[in-house]
Amino acid sequence: MKLMSDRAIYIMIASAEILVIGFLLGLVIALIFGGGIYALATGFIIWTLILGFTRALNAFFIIVPENSGAVIINLFRTYEENPKPTELVETKSLREVGPNLQGILLWERVGWVIDLGKQIMLDKPITTPSKDNIRLTISWQVMLTPLQGHLVNLVRHDEDTVTKYFDGYFRGKLIDFISHELAQSIAAKRGKKATKSVYERQEEIKDEFEKCLGGAGDTSEEEERFGTFTNNPQLLSITRSDDFQKSVEALAINENNARAIKILVKQGLSEKQALMAVLASQEKRTDGLIDATVSVTGLDNLQTLVMGPGLGINKPSTK
Repeated sequence: MKLMSDRAIYIMIASAEILVIGFLLGLVIALIFGGGIYALATGFIIWTLILGFTRALNAFFIIVPENSGAVIINLFRTYEENPKPTELVETKSLREVGPNLQGILLWERVGWVIDLGKQIMLDKPITTPSKDNIRLTISWQVMLTPLQGHLVNLVRHDEDTVTKYFDGYFRGKLIDFISHELAQSIAAKRGKKATKSVYERQEEIKDEFEKCLGGAGDTSEEEERFGTFTNNPQLLSITRSDDFQKSVEALAINENNARAIKILVKQGLSEKQALMAVLASQEKRTDGLIDATVSVTGLDNLQTLVMGPGLGINKPSTK
């Protein structure tokens, strides 16, 4: 609304400037050549021809393209003193105007024309450890666009600086989020509640990330200070490393093997016979089985069972 009201004011001022200059030109002609009202009319006619056939009209009006904004420089205030040199304080040497016809003063010039549709995408994946020290890879994206109404602040920063600031801000937020989350859930034990993993809380984390600078429906102080809107930040996915996935799958297989062996032992097989039967059912060779007695007294005993070179197996841990 402020841009629209300012636009009307400056158009009226620019129009008044044109009329005053036309009157003064007619007055000069009247003083030099005489003629009274006719001289004034002649001055206005000459001034109209100048405006129509030269670029003089550009000194009073500009046309800003659609979906764009412009920052105007006030030449009289270019060297105004900054009372706080270490801070980006409000300046009167620059003002923002929106698209379409705009009026400017004789001592103003167009400094920048900004495409409001320009987009910069931040989306470099992050790999960081979780609370239980498991490395996770986060895919995310944030789209930066010029923030209309705060373009004066945008042009006072280098584009690379703006990009690095918001890239660092969002990367820091994600690293902080993940550092407080578990990659594996913890089951409830003796009166203690179960703790959800980062995957079970993924939707909640996405919502927190989306709104960390206000989200698509609001602007934050940081966005206004840099004249940049972050739109709708998105957390796309959280994944564990391939090695971790392989170890989880191997652990699940070994747990199943241990259960199967215990069942077979209860049915009358020896521990070694049960182990060989389980491996054979998985089409794994058993001729390289180490000649040792396998004691199965608990689920954890065979969780370290790993296939080794030569398709043999390492001796299972015993307790």
